[in-house]
Amino acid sequence: MPSAPSLPRLVTEVEDALRSTAEAARLLNAVDRLRARPRLLRSHLALLLGCERCLERVAARSSWHENGFAKVRLAVRTGYSVRLHVWPPGGVTRGDINPHGHRWEFASWVAVGAGLDETYFDEDPDSPHAATYTRCAYGYVDGRRTLTALDEARLCEQDPIRRSSRSTYACMRDVIHTVVPLGRDFVATVVVQGPVLSEKTCVYLAPTRSHASYRRMSTDELRELLGRVAALLPADDRGGALEAVP
Repeated sequence: MPSAPSLPRLVTEVEDALRSTAEAARLLNAVDRLRARPRLLRSHLALLLGCERCLERVAARSSWHENGFAKVRLAVRTGYSVRLHVWPPGGVTRGDINPHGHRWEFASWVAVGAGLDETYFDEDPDSPHAATYTRCAYGYVDGRRTLTALDEARLCEQDPIRRSSRSTYACMRDVIHTVVPLGRDFVATVVVQGPVLSEKTCVYLAPTRSHASYRRMSTDELRELLGRVAALLPADDRGGALEAVP
C-alpha cells in the first residue's frame, strides 16, 4: 500500500478551471467541472481511504464544528483549497447559527443530500425589523482562532435561498449569511475556496449565542465520513467508468 501518493486528477481539474479571469467565475467554474465529473472526487476519496498516512494528514487539518458538521480539507494548494462540508444524519442544530462573513470567496456544489437553506443578512440600524447582534472580528493570531467583540450591529434577515441537490453557487467575501442543511439526512457539499483576502472577517453573535467551537477529527471519524460520501455521490453525468488515480 503506498504511504503518501500524490492526488493529481482532482487537483488538475480544479487548477484548469481556475484559469478563468474573475474570481467568482473561476471558483464557480471549478465546482461546475467537479459536478460534471464526480468520478474525480470518488477516485480521490478512494485513494485517501486506501492510504492510512494520507487519512492521518487530512484528519489533522479537519475539524468538527460545534453545530454538528465536519470541515474536511481534501486538498490544499497555493491560492486555493478543496473542502468537504459534511452534515451527518440527525441532530437538532446542524448549521451555522451565527451570521458571518469570510476571509475568502468560495463556490460550493451540493453533492449529496437534499440541499441547504442559505440566509443572507444586511446591516440596517434604522430598520424596525432588524435584530441586535454583537459584531466581532474573527481571525487568526499566532496560529490560534480569535474572536474579539467590537460593537453592536443591527441585522435584517432576508428570505432563505434554497440550494437544492446538485446545485452550485458562489459566495463573496463580504456576504453575511448562515447555512442550514435541509431535513435530517446526510448532506455533503464540495467547496472550492479561493485565496485568503483579509486577515479578519465579521461574526455576529445574538445575545443568547456564543461563537462556535471546534474539535479535531479522528482518523476513524474521517474514514467513516469519506466512505459515506463516496457511496452516495451521484453517478458520472457522462456515463464514464471510474478513473484510476496513480
